[in-house]
Amino acid sequence: MKQDLYGKADKGTGLAVLTKFYLNTKQWQKAADAAKELMDLNKYKLFPEIENLFAVQNELNDEYIYVYPCLAQGPGNVYMPHAFPPNYPIQNNWINFGAQFRTYTSFYKTFDPADRRLKMIITEYTDTRGVKLKLLEDATGKPLDNARSFKYTPDPNAISQNNGNDIPVIRYADILLSRAEALNELQGPTQEAIALINQVRTRAGVKPLVLADFATKDALRTHLLKERGWEFFSEGKRREDMIRMGTFISNAKARGKNAQPFHVLYPLPQSEIEANPNLKQNEGY
Repeated sequence: MKQDLYGKADKGTGLAVLTKFYLNTKQWQKAADAAKELMDLNKYKLFPEIENLFAVQNELNDEYIYVYPCLAQGPGNVYMPHAFPPNYPIQNNWINFGAQFRTYTSFYKTFDPADRRLKMIITEYTDTRGVKLKLLEDATGKPLDNARSFKYTPDPNAISQNNGNDIPVIRYADILLSRAEALNELQGPTQEAIALINQVRTRAGVKPLVLADFATKDALRTHLLKERGWEFFSEGKRREDMIRMGTFISNAKARGKNAQPFHVLYPLPQSEIEANPNLKQNEGY
Protein backbone atom coordinates (compact mmCIF):
# COMPACT_ATOMS: atom_id res chain seq x y z
CA MET A 1 0.00 0.00 0.00
CA LYS A 2 1.26 3.47 -0.91
CA GLN A 3 0.10 6.54 1.02
CA ASP A 4 -1.82 9.15 -0.94
CA LEU A 5 -0.42 12.05 1.06
CA TYR A 6 3.11 12.69 2.30
CA GLY A 7 3.35 11.95 6.02
CA LYS A 8 0.51 9.43 6.10
CA ALA A 9 1.16 5.82 7.02
CA ASP A 10 1.80 3.03 4.53
CA LYS A 11 3.01 -0.57 4.83
CA GLY A 12 6.58 0.52 5.48
CA THR A 13 5.41 2.80 8.29
CA GLY A 14 3.43 -0.03 9.85
CA LEU A 15 6.38 -2.42 9.74
CA ALA A 16 8.68 0.25 11.16
CA VAL A 17 6.36 0.92 14.09
CA LEU A 18 6.01 -2.82 14.69
CA THR A 19 9.79 -3.22 14.64
CA LYS A 20 10.25 -0.57 17.31
CA PHE A 21 7.31 -1.86 19.39
CA TYR A 22 8.64 -5.40 19.36
CA LEU A 23 12.15 -4.15 20.11
CA ASN A 24 11.12 -2.05 23.10
CA THR A 25 8.97 -4.88 24.48
CA LYS A 26 11.88 -7.30 23.95
CA GLN A 27 10.03 -9.55 21.52
CA TRP A 28 13.30 -10.14 19.73
CA GLN A 29 12.24 -12.62 17.04
CA LYS A 30 9.24 -10.54 16.05
CA ALA A 31 11.41 -7.41 15.96
CA ALA A 32 13.99 -9.13 13.75
CA ASP A 33 11.26 -10.47 11.44
CA ALA A 34 9.43 -7.14 11.10
CA ALA A 35 12.69 -5.36 10.31
CA LYS A 36 13.58 -7.97 7.69
CA GLU A 37 10.14 -7.70 6.09
CA LEU A 38 10.56 -3.94 5.85
CA MET A 39 14.06 -4.29 4.38
CA ASP A 40 12.74 -6.77 1.82
CA LEU A 41 10.34 -4.14 0.49
CA ASN A 42 13.43 -2.69 -1.21
CA LYS A 43 11.87 0.74 -0.83
CA TYR A 44 14.23 2.33 1.67
CA LYS A 45 17.97 2.98 1.77
CA LEU A 46 20.49 5.09 3.63
CA PHE A 47 20.88 8.67 2.41
CA PRO A 48 24.51 9.01 1.22
CA GLU A 49 25.44 12.20 3.10
CA ILE A 50 24.48 11.84 6.74
CA GLU A 51 25.59 15.39 7.55
CA ASN A 52 23.00 16.76 5.10
CA LEU A 53 20.18 14.28 5.74
CA PHE A 54 18.18 16.65 7.92
CA ALA A 55 18.36 19.71 5.66
CA VAL A 56 15.06 20.93 4.22
CA GLN A 57 16.19 20.39 0.64
CA ASN A 58 16.80 16.67 1.33
CA GLU A 59 13.70 15.80 3.32
CA LEU A 60 12.03 13.83 0.51
CA ASN A 61 14.53 10.98 0.75
CA ASP A 62 14.48 7.18 0.81
CA GLU A 63 15.72 6.91 4.40
CA TYR A 64 12.72 8.54 6.06
CA ILE A 65 10.04 5.93 6.77
CA TYR A 66 7.72 7.54 9.31
CA VAL A 67 7.80 11.34 9.17
CA TYR A 68 6.25 14.26 11.02
CA PRO A 69 6.02 16.92 8.28
CA CYS A 70 6.96 20.47 9.28
CA LEU A 71 6.44 23.84 7.60
CA ALA A 72 8.11 27.20 8.10
CA GLN A 73 4.59 28.66 8.15
CA GLY A 74 3.73 26.28 10.99
CA PRO A 75 3.40 23.78 12.43
CA GLY A 76 7.18 23.87 12.35
CA ASN A 77 10.24 22.13 13.71
CA VAL A 78 11.28 24.22 16.74
CA TYR A 79 14.52 22.38 17.62
CA MET A 80 17.03 24.92 16.31
CA PRO A 81 15.80 27.95 18.31
CA HIS A 82 16.57 25.87 21.41
CA ALA A 83 20.05 24.94 20.17
CA PHE A 84 21.46 28.27 18.97
CA PRO A 85 24.12 29.51 21.41
CA PRO A 86 23.83 33.06 22.80
CA ASN A 87 24.20 35.85 20.23
CA TYR A 88 24.55 33.36 17.41
CA PRO A 89 24.32 35.19 14.05
CA ILE A 90 20.83 34.19 12.94
CA GLN A 91 18.63 35.75 10.27
CA ASN A 92 16.55 38.75 11.33
CA ASN A 93 13.27 36.84 11.02
CA TRP A 94 14.49 33.88 13.14
CA ILE A 95 14.37 33.54 16.92
CA ASN A 96 16.82 32.25 19.53
CA PHE A 97 15.22 30.87 22.68
CA GLY A 98 16.92 30.87 26.07
CA ALA A 99 16.60 27.09 26.50
CA GLN A 100 20.15 26.34 25.27
CA PHE A 101 20.15 22.65 24.33
CA ARG A 102 23.72 21.55 25.03
CA THR A 103 25.88 18.52 24.23
CA TYR A 104 28.30 17.00 26.72
CA THR A 105 31.97 17.29 25.78
CA SER A 106 32.49 13.71 26.94
CA PHE A 107 29.89 12.49 24.42
CA TYR A 108 31.47 14.46 21.58
CA LYS A 109 34.84 12.86 22.35
CA THR A 110 33.47 9.32 22.04
CA PHE A 111 33.16 9.79 18.26
CA ASP A 112 35.83 8.60 15.87
CA PRO A 113 37.60 11.81 14.72
CA ALA A 114 36.80 10.86 11.11
CA ASP A 115 33.06 10.51 11.81
CA ARG A 116 31.05 12.64 9.39
CA ARG A 117 28.33 13.02 12.00
CA LEU A 118 30.62 15.36 13.94
CA LYS A 119 29.99 17.92 11.21
CA MET A 120 26.51 18.33 12.67
CA ILE A 121 27.84 19.50 16.06
CA ILE A 122 29.36 22.98 16.36
CA THR A 123 32.19 23.42 18.86
CA GLU A 124 32.93 27.11 18.31
CA TYR A 125 31.39 30.16 16.65
CA THR A 126 31.81 33.89 16.15
CA ASP A 127 28.96 35.78 17.81
CA THR A 128 27.20 38.93 16.65
CA ARG A 129 29.83 41.07 18.39
CA GLY A 130 32.62 39.41 16.43
CA VAL A 131 33.86 37.44 19.44
CA LYS A 132 35.01 33.88 18.76
CA LEU A 133 33.71 31.54 21.43
CA LYS A 134 34.61 27.94 22.20
CA LEU A 135 31.94 25.47 23.22
CA LEU A 136 33.77 22.14 23.64
CA GLU A 137 36.54 22.96 26.14
CA ASP A 138 38.50 25.97 27.36
CA ALA A 139 42.18 26.78 26.75
CA THR A 140 43.21 24.48 29.61
CA GLY A 141 41.23 21.55 28.26
CA LYS A 142 38.44 21.82 30.83
CA PRO A 143 35.16 20.49 29.39
CA LEU A 144 32.60 23.22 28.75
CA ASP A 145 29.72 20.84 27.96
CA ASN A 146 28.34 23.50 25.66
CA ALA A 147 28.67 22.10 22.12
CA ARG A 148 25.50 22.42 20.04
CA SER A 149 23.82 19.89 17.79
CA PHE A 150 22.91 21.50 14.47
CA LYS A 151 21.57 18.20 13.13
CA TYR A 152 18.46 19.96 11.89
CA THR A 153 20.28 22.30 9.53
CA PRO A 154 18.68 25.74 10.00
CA ASP A 155 15.99 26.33 7.40
CA PRO A 156 16.83 29.50 5.39
CA ASN A 157 13.09 30.10 5.02
CA ALA A 158 12.30 29.65 8.72
CA ILE A 159 9.78 32.05 10.21
CA SER A 160 10.43 32.93 13.85
CA GLN A 161 10.74 29.59 15.70
CA ASN A 162 9.25 27.51 12.88
CA ASN A 163 11.68 25.60 10.68
CA GLY A 164 10.47 23.47 7.80
CA ASN A 165 12.76 20.50 8.50
CA ASP A 166 10.64 17.35 8.62
CA ILE A 167 11.14 15.22 11.74
CA PRO A 168 11.84 11.53 11.06
CA VAL A 169 10.07 9.47 13.71
CA ILE A 170 11.66 6.29 12.31
CA ARG A 171 14.27 6.12 9.58
CA TYR A 172 15.99 3.25 7.82
CA ALA A 173 19.19 3.45 9.89
CA ASP A 174 17.06 2.70 12.95
CA ILE A 175 15.65 -0.41 11.28
CA LEU A 176 19.15 -1.70 10.44
CA LEU A 177 20.39 -1.21 14.00
CA SER A 178 17.16 -2.57 15.46
CA ARG A 179 17.49 -5.83 13.52
CA ALA A 180 21.14 -6.06 14.54
CA GLU A 181 20.14 -5.66 18.18
CA ALA A 182 17.34 -8.21 17.96
CA LEU A 183 19.64 -10.75 16.28
CA ASN A 184 22.24 -10.22 18.98
CA GLU A 185 19.68 -10.79 21.73
CA LEU A 186 18.57 -14.00 19.99
CA GLN A 187 21.89 -15.47 18.93
CA GLY A 188 24.70 -13.36 20.32
CA PRO A 189 27.14 -11.64 17.94
CA THR A 190 26.77 -12.79 14.33
CA GLN A 191 28.25 -11.70 11.04
CA GLU A 192 24.82 -10.54 9.87
CA ALA A 193 24.40 -8.25 12.88
CA ILE A 194 27.88 -6.80 12.37
CA ALA A 195 27.17 -6.24 8.67
CA LEU A 196 23.98 -4.34 9.50
CA ILE A 197 25.85 -2.08 11.92
CA ASN A 198 28.61 -1.58 9.38
CA GLN A 199 26.16 -0.18 6.85
CA VAL A 200 25.51 2.71 9.23
CA ARG A 201 29.19 3.08 10.16
CA THR A 202 30.33 3.09 6.54
CA ARG A 203 27.86 5.84 5.67
CA ALA A 204 29.33 7.85 8.57
CA GLY A 205 32.86 7.38 7.26
CA VAL A 206 34.21 5.26 10.12
CA LYS A 207 35.94 1.91 9.85
CA PRO A 208 33.80 -1.23 9.94
CA LEU A 209 33.52 -3.49 12.96
CA VAL A 210 34.94 -7.00 13.06
CA LEU A 211 32.94 -9.89 14.52
CA ALA A 212 35.97 -11.17 16.42
CA ASP A 213 35.98 -8.00 18.54
CA PHE A 214 32.73 -9.06 20.25
CA ALA A 215 32.98 -12.25 22.25
CA THR A 216 29.63 -12.01 24.02
CA LYS A 217 26.06 -10.79 23.64
CA ASP A 218 26.67 -8.27 26.43
CA ALA A 219 29.70 -6.83 24.64
CA LEU A 220 27.80 -6.19 21.43
CA ARG A 221 24.76 -4.85 23.31
CA THR A 222 27.01 -2.34 25.08
CA HIS A 223 28.51 -1.30 21.77
CA LEU A 224 25.12 -1.01 20.08
CA LEU A 225 24.06 1.55 22.67
CA LYS A 226 27.10 3.61 21.63
CA GLU A 227 26.26 3.19 17.95
CA ARG A 228 22.72 4.38 18.56
CA GLY A 229 24.02 7.40 20.45
CA TRP A 230 26.31 8.39 17.58
CA GLU A 231 23.59 7.91 14.96
CA PHE A 232 20.50 9.25 16.72
CA PHE A 233 21.62 12.12 18.94
CA SER A 234 19.01 14.91 19.03
CA GLU A 235 16.29 12.54 17.78
CA GLY A 236 14.68 11.71 21.12
CA LYS A 237 15.54 8.00 21.25
CA ARG A 238 18.07 7.81 24.06
CA ARG A 239 15.69 7.30 26.98
CA GLU A 240 13.89 4.33 25.42
CA ASP A 241 17.21 2.83 24.27
CA MET A 242 18.73 3.01 27.75
CA ILE A 243 15.61 1.62 29.42
CA ARG A 244 15.53 -1.28 26.96
CA MET A 245 19.22 -2.04 27.48
CA GLY A 246 19.03 -1.70 31.26
CA THR A 247 21.30 1.33 31.71
CA PHE A 248 18.83 4.16 32.32
CA ILE A 249 18.82 4.07 36.12
CA SER A 250 22.48 3.13 36.61
CA ASN A 251 23.61 5.88 34.25
CA ALA A 252 21.54 8.47 36.11
CA LYS A 253 22.98 7.34 39.46
CA ALA A 254 26.49 7.58 38.03
CA ARG A 255 25.73 11.23 37.22
CA GLY A 256 24.66 11.89 40.81
CA LYS A 257 20.91 11.66 40.26
CA ASN A 258 18.60 10.11 42.86
CA ALA A 259 17.20 7.68 40.31
CA GLN A 260 14.96 4.84 41.40
CA PRO A 261 13.83 1.75 39.46
CA PHE A 262 10.27 3.09 39.13
CA HIS A 263 11.56 6.07 37.14
CA VAL A 264 11.53 3.98 33.97
CA LEU A 265 7.83 4.93 33.90
CA TYR A 266 6.28 8.38 34.06
CA PRO A 267 3.48 9.15 36.55
CA LEU A 268 -0.06 9.03 35.23
CA PRO A 269 -1.66 12.50 35.13
CA GLN A 270 -3.84 13.15 38.16
CA SER A 271 -6.61 14.39 35.88
CA GLU A 272 -6.73 10.99 34.16
CA ILE A 273 -6.87 9.12 37.47
CA GLU A 274 -9.73 11.34 38.61
CA ALA A 275 -11.55 10.77 35.33
CA ASN A 276 -11.17 6.98 35.48
CA PRO A 277 -11.37 5.32 38.92
CA ASN A 278 -10.06 2.06 37.40
CA LEU A 279 -6.64 3.61 36.81
CA LYS A 280 -3.95 3.01 39.39
CA GLN A 281 -0.99 5.34 39.74
CA ASN A 282 2.35 3.89 38.69
CA GLU A 283 4.45 2.61 41.57
CA GLY A 284 6.57 5.20 43.33
CA TYR A 285 4.47 8.27 42.48
